[in-house]
This record gives sequence, C-alpha cells and structure tokens, in this order.
Amino acid sequence: MLAALGRNPWFARQPAALQRMLVAGGRAVDLQRGQWVYSQGDAGTGLCAVLDGALRMEVALDAERDVMIGLASAPTILGQARRSGGGPRIITVRADT
Repeated sequence: MLAALGRNPWFARQPAALQRMLVAGGRAVDLQRGQWVYSQGDAGTGLCAVLDGALRMEVALDAERDVMIGLASAPTILGQARRSGGGPRIITVRADT
C-alpha cells in the first residue's frame, strides 16, 4: 500500500513517519461499481485513497437528483482531515470502476 500511495504527489511529499502512520491506520477494501464510500452530509473525518480504478464524486441538487462533479482515479487521495476542522461531508463518493 505504501508504494501505491507513494504515486500520489501529496502523499509523496509527507514525512516518512506520517506516511507510515497513515498506512498503518488505513485498510484496503474492494468495492463494486456503485457501492457507497460516504454520502453528502455524513459526519466524520477521514481520508480515502484510490489505489486502483476510480471513485465517482457527486453533489445532490435536490432530494431526487445527484450530479457527478468528477472522477477520482488512482492515485487520488480525498476526504477531510481532522486538521482542517472536519464537519459534514460535502460530497457523495461511490465506486465507479
């Protein structure tokens, strides 16, 4: 996992100790297309790394319509860090490919 994340420019710039801490605190999961990672409005913080494939990022326009705002492909890292203050998630993320 460390080698895969090392392809991400942000992760590669972090001190080795922080890189090891992030990898040790993470877990790898395989997702099926359409499977939810988190939803807009969810509480909590945390980072999500795309090691292979892509995640679909969406925003709700109203109660019945979501709009795709982008795809996050490997080696993207996204989410909210505690250092940035947290708060509700501002986008929905689910597996695409």
